[in-house]
Amino acid sequence: MRFPFIISLLLFLFSTNSFCQNGQPHFEQFLTEHGLPSREVYVSYQDKEGMMWFGTDNGVTKYDGYEFINYSTTSIYEDNVINTIFEDWNGGLWLGSMFGEIFYLKENKLHPYKYNSIIRKYRGKFVTSTFEYIDKQGTFYLGLFDLGILEIDKYGKEKLITSNENTLYIIKQIENRIIGTRSILPINKFNYFNKSHGIKFIKNEVEKIIHHKGLIPTGYERFYNSEIDKDSNIYFYIDRLCYIKGGKIYTTSIKDRINNVKVKNDFVYLCFGNNNGMAITTHDEISKGNIQNKYLNNQTVSGIFLDKQKGLWVSTINNGVYYARRPDIKVWQPESSNNGEFVTSIAPIDESNCYFGAGVSKIHLLQNEKIKSLPLFPISIGFCDDMEYINNKLYVYGGFFENGKWKFLFQKNHANKKLFSFKELSTQPDYDEIWFTNFRSFGAVLKSKNKAHHQSTISLEKFTRIYDILFSKKGEVWIGTQEGLYKFENNKVKSYTSINRYLNLRITTLEEDNENNLIIGSKDFGLFAYNLRSNIVQVIDQSISKNYIRNSYFDKNNSLWISTNKGLYKYKKEQNTYTSRRFTKAHGLPTEEIFQ
Repeated sequence: MRFPFIISLLLFLFSTNSFCQNGQPHFEQFLTEHGLPSREVYVSYQDKEGMMWFGTDNGVTKYDGYEFINYSTTSIYEDNVINTIFEDWNGGLWLGSMFGEIFYLKENKLHPYKYNSIIRKYRGKFVTSTFEYIDKQGTFYLGLFDLGILEIDKYGKEKLITSNENTLYIIKQIENRIIGTRSILPINKFNYFNKSHGIKFIKNEVEKIIHHKGLIPTGYERFYNSEIDKDSNIYFYIDRLCYIKGGKIYTTSIKDRINNVKVKNDFVYLCFGNNNGMAITTHDEISKGNIQNKYLNNQTVSGIFLDKQKGLWVSTINNGVYYARRPDIKVWQPESSNNGEFVTSIAPIDESNCYFGAGVSKIHLLQNEKIKSLPLFPISIGFCDDMEYINNKLYVYGGFFENGKWKFLFQKNHANKKLFSFKELSTQPDYDEIWFTNFRSFGAVLKSKNKAHHQSTISLEKFTRIYDILFSKKGEVWIGTQEGLYKFENNKVKSYTSINRYLNLRITTLEEDNENNLIIGSKDFGLFAYNLRSNIVQVIDQSISKNYIRNSYFDKNNSLWISTNKGLYKYKKEQNTYTSRRFTKAHGLPTEEIFQ
């Protein structure tokens, strides 16, 4: 198959309960069977050494990339629900519990914060606690829900910032970070609903009261500990997502219950409650109430963390941790797909849309990031190995799809309901033919007339199996078979198997470069180039021979891409030498078995 451009790799879809029709990053999931101490996870964090830490309702755990090492706080106190993890300015790792205790890690053990007794004095006056921050002077800040912000300096001096019934919420900017909580809940709710209430905003120890008549407590108010973004937006949740900008409060139409917000570069990461997953969006989309990219549907997300390798860690309530190595790589899957219905072929329409085959006689259209399934092909043929989209027609399975209907290019055998079908196709924009093979024979159709141009009469004994066919830029027809390389010209088949031993191998894919070379992928002897002028064979990569080479493709930068059952390979030729790079699951691929 020749593509005029590269589109996103849509090569290898398989069922995961979090996938839907929208493009999703590929997530790996970690549960208790993998070593997590609990499925209920509140926070993720990466320390300076690159270790990942997760706070759960059963203590904290460290993940080194291979195994989980669990730490429990119950040997110190009964408070074992960890909802905060971060490092101080000296690199010390600190943990905060849901009910006010603070711990730190030293010599691979957890130790209590020396002023926990101060926090304990307020027990019974607040509902839950979040350990918010440690500033450069060593002052600790805690958000005590329904009470206020508690500050404890390095000498143990405490300060409680609270408010009155007219300003129920407190936000404080410390350095470039925002912390906040709900303060005093009004005793007389009748009077409350008849007043205009607001937020006490503290910056550089200067208080400012920001009023908004829509700030009515719902019992699920959230202020988000986060760095201020470049536009100084401060996000919080009261019945809907709100934000402060330029000293004014704005409300959005987004009413999904939001557990957490993370601001990173130009993106805003929203973590939803009520099994609504998460979203990666921008402030402009939020202000318009138009969130596009929602992921992990059916999950209640407690928080996210972006690691130093640009991986995305998502903590959930009751379903452990999800990890996307490359959240910018998207995967699409039809909602109707069953387990094992992997994608075997693609046909680009343009740089954003394409057809793809997934399942027996099933073809789907990916358009505007949504999946639409085509009507089933009239005859059950099997998995689709190749297809071409040409002049608004999709050529596949021995027919083509146009204007919502399937049409046959060859007469089907009504007795046994069989059809002369395509397995591999090849065409060139300057020629009218589409050449194809169905494993035992080959042929061509004319694009202009939608009729058969040639159908081979080669006996079954001649070729055990044809794996690929190449219609070259010069109009030549090359055939890769079980027995080696052949060429079809003047209505005859010419063997090239005796020219070089590499041309007498099982050939699985054929491609051509701009230097008069056939690029040949073999079953057991790797990848090599056959020069048509000199008859010289150059070995490109013999180490790849242990993998099953399935498909090949040159992009517009003349880089050669090879798909195998052990990953995706990219080759670049410079001064007659090929350099290569291999892409695997470690680079964000959902699987290393690539079909096309």
